[in-house]
Amino acid sequence: VSHTCTGADLVLLVWAGHWWNNTVTVTYAAVAMTAVAGPISSGGDARVTCFRLIAPATGANNIVITATNGNPLTSGALSFTGAHQTTPLGTAATANGNSTAPSVAVASATDEIVADGVVLSNVAVETVGAGQTGRWSVARGTQMETFGSTEPGAASVTMNWSLDVGLFWATIGVGVKPAAAGPGAPEFMAAARQGSMTAGVTGRQYV
Repeated sequence: VSHTCTGADLVLLVWAGHWWNNTVTVTYAAVAMTAVAGPISSGGDARVTCFRLIAPATGANNIVITATNGNPLTSGALSFTGAHQTTPLGTAATANGNSTAPSVAVASATDEIVADGVVLSNVAVETVGAGQTGRWSVARGTQMETFGSTEPGAASVTMNWSLDVGLFWATIGVGVKPAAAGPGAPEFMAAARQGSMTAGVTGRQYV
């Protein structure tokens, strides 16, 4: 899927939703991305892994997810400018469960932005938690769904969602740290998802 990175002091994050027996690797502009956390099992069939790339190439480039087999995949990507270029991320937090309320508590700070990604072992209607901004949501048929959001940082930030049905879920949240010499928090720049085309978001379904 094509994703455009613009600005300075960039960091790119990708959440890949994949099946329990599938291992994935991710590149951006043919550069390998580093796993931040995962795979985290939902307890059902789906897992989620988060990847990052410091100083990604600017402009429109492809995110390529390579899987060990043909099982379904979904993903979302968020890029930030004004991010620290040595240690751009805090400690990733993970959680899983079987309920209508995916949630993860992330240690952060007031000058950061917290981002999360959630995978479901089916599909649901999700509602983003208070204080969060939904950034993407995409389903692969009725087999899997991923979605994500951002929220301003604080000492501890709980990223939470509500679902219309109880499902197996897994989530990874992490704080994005500001550049050492930059004022204030990093700035969310763009979102890309694998799924149907929507206004302001580029993507396609990954089969």
